[in-house]
Amino acid sequence: TIAPMETTAESNQIVQDCTHDLLTDTSLDTMSNAPELAESWEMVAPDHWKVKLKANVKFHDGTILNTDDVLFTLQRATEGGYGGPSSVVQAIKEIKKIDDLNFEVFLTKPNVDFNYVMASNTFAILSKEAFETMEPEKAVAIGTGPWKFKEFVSGDHVTLESGTGCVHTAP
Repeated sequence: TIAPMETTAESNQIVQDCTHDLLTDTSLDTMSNAPELAESWEMVAPDHWKVKLKANVKFHDGTILNTDDVLFTLQRATEGGYGGPSSVVQAIKEIKKIDDLNFEVFLTKPNVDFNYVMASNTFAILSKEAFETMEPEKAVAIGTGPWKFKEFVSGDHVTLESGTGCVHTAP
């Protein structure tokens, strides 16, 4: 599958890391948490976090990332019938939109490392608009990563396309 929240297979996650960005990620150079789609985050309390998204991030379909996409992604994870929500999503009590780039996360229990939890593939943010205008199997391919899906044949191969038009196929 190409849906980030539907798999834990390492091969799928490697591809998803190319096509879908996370809120935060782990820097392999420093082994510390680093921004990806989130510009910044703040722990207000161990069970309350504020997150600010980077401005002008575009999805592959040209739409601009905003807080509604984050809320949509997490709602889809909890309500999508994917075998139940992951522990990452279950840890979230509520997300409150502040504005298009800022939101608050309230957790079910304290977690001082929640910024690392945001590096989970469950937080690979999907385009709400893509799901409103496309079939779900096409919309799930729309990410913000440096690579785009060109072709996906389940159990066979995936072909990715870079922003420069290069095409790479992996079995």
